[in-house]
Amino acid sequence: MLSNTFIYILILTYITNVSGFFTTIPEGYVGIYRVMNQIQNKLITDFTLYNPLWTDISLVKIVQDTDHVENVKCVSKEGVNLNIPDIEIANKINKDHVIDVVKNYGFDYDKKLVVRPLAQYMRELCAERTVDQVEITDFHLLDDLLKTEIQRQVDLINSGIIIDYVRVTTVEVPPQIKDKRLKLAEEKANKILIEETNKRAEIEKNHQAMMAKRDNDIKMETAKMENERLLKNAEAERQRRNVENAMVLEAKGLRMLFEIPEYANVKKMESIADNTQMVYWGDKLPSHVFTQSNGIPSLVK
Repeated sequence: MLSNTFIYILILTYITNVSGFFTTIPEGYVGIYRVMNQIQNKLITDFTLYNPLWTDISLVKIVQDTDHVENVKCVSKEGVNLNIPDIEIANKINKDHVIDVVKNYGFDYDKKLVVRPLAQYMRELCAERTVDQVEITDFHLLDDLLKTEIQRQVDLINSGIIIDYVRVTTVEVPPQIKDKRLKLAEEKANKILIEETNKRAEIEKNHQAMMAKRDNDIKMETAKMENERLLKNAEAERQRRNVENAMVLEAKGLRMLFEIPEYANVKKMESIADNTQMVYWGDKLPSHVFTQSNGIPSLVK
């Protein structure tokens, strides 16, 4: 007859076996089957039966998983201590590589192949850059630089790991650096303000000079036009006077000519030449001329 202890062991073994006969693999995971802690070469992707006394199934996530690397300490090119509070990295693994990766790097392979190398490369990036480059000018480059480098490293060992993205949230710098930066920014702002004020003053000065030149040009042009007008008037007046003088001289000359009896007689004769036949003899102008008009002779003295 079996003892009570043996019966109890049989019942416990039966209950344990019944509860471990059946298991299912959740969506987005694969199961790694181990017998006596030895990883088998076939993945479990659906439901399965197993004996939990000497076998077990471990789940490995094959869809995108997000890891966080927190408080990465690094030193800038100038020797300033920096802190990266959080770096987010999303990755997944091809299920065809799961067994080999787990065999070589364990179930925490992502910590060894992704998280720790990420922190190390972040330190290298800091060491190659100044504080301003890490926090400001190159900050937008950090995500892609980290993603590219970690992807390169996992590809070298044919891990089947895919890095979907990397996000660096912020960079913490010492307070004295911030204070110095604010002071420099204030000085730069004041310098820019002074330069802008000087530029505006120079522009105003140039504008005033331009306006003064324009006014002076207008005045000179007006004076020139007025001078030309006066010269034209003076020329016109001179010409008018010349004409008047010529007319006066001509009048005086004519008067003098007409005071000569012979010239007056000649002009008198010329005025009636068209309708008068005139005959005279001798080498001197006659003092008496006989003319004939309409057939009637007449004496002209």
